[in-house]
Amino acid sequence: MILNKITKNEQKFKQPLLPQRDKYYGVEFSITNDNILYQFKIWNSESKPMFFLIKENSNIFGHIKPGNVLNMRYYSVDPTLPTECWNTQIEQISNEKNGRFKGHHLVELMILDSIIQDKAA
Repeated sequence: MILNKITKNEQKFKQPLLPQRDKYYGVEFSITNDNILYQFKIWNSESKPMFFLIKENSNIFGHIKPGNVLNMRYYSVDPTLPTECWNTQIEQISNEKNGRFKGHHLVELMILDSIIQDKAA
């Protein structure tokens, strides 16, 4: 019996393709046991990965923290494409006291893997 060896190149193609960070303009999610749907604009910068902004006095702070993994629906910059759902980790939440985002918290996101193709789009 001859077993075929899987090369590193073949393994690379079998891994799920994670999205490009500039592919999305918005994200939405709900918190467990919460009937509120939160929607945010996605920002990208050279120094920070994909993130969204929350006002300092937002009620969402009692519900999210770094390390949380949430099912998030992403909206593509291409309006002809359907939304996509991804497991996403809250990487970091930082308070901006000065500059462009003064009075807001930056919530950095890291997409972990796909959930299912979104049929609701």
